[in-house]
Amino acid sequence: ASCRLSLTGFCVFSGIEIYDPGAFRVSVDDVVVDYRRLLLFKPLLKGIRVGGVKVFISSPQERLIDRVNRSDVIRSGPPFFAVQQLDIHDIFLDVKTRDIALKARVSFSADIMSRQLNSVKADIEYFLAGDLSLEDAVIDMSQGSVRDCSARIVRYNKLKALSIKALSILS
Repeated sequence: ASCRLSLTGFCVFSGIEIYDPGAFRVSVDDVVVDYRRLLLFKPLLKGIRVGGVKVFISSPQERLIDRVNRSDVIRSGPPFFAVQQLDIHDIFLDVKTRDIALKARVSFSADIMSRQLNSVKADIEYFLAGDLSLEDAVIDMSQGSVRDCSARIVRYNKLKALSIKALSILS
């Protein structure tokens, strides 16, 4: 991993890898932190942009939530900085656990301070959880803009729907 700090208010972290051999691997090409609004008594980051994320989870004996809760990577506590905008682009997910199978590419943008999701785009090769499965699905949603969503196959229990198309909007 590497870190570059600029005098113009940006910090770039590159080549991040987190893994637990035989269970999961996460790699991140770059994280750009915009700290132009950082004040001593009000630690607010203007934004964080994350790109090129690859998440591989292979834990067929565990439920996904149990795998995540057992991880030493994710810990909660009071945040040191508030973040105004979070943009995560090109997340590749390959997840195989006892309860979920998923292969997808996802991007999203959110205004954290106002708790508003600005946009979501997911290209789902397959998703399986319990009785629900999706194949070749596209979910595209944006604030105030009508977008297309589709799925080649949706199954739930004994129901099978083919070639579903819909319009979506975040409001």
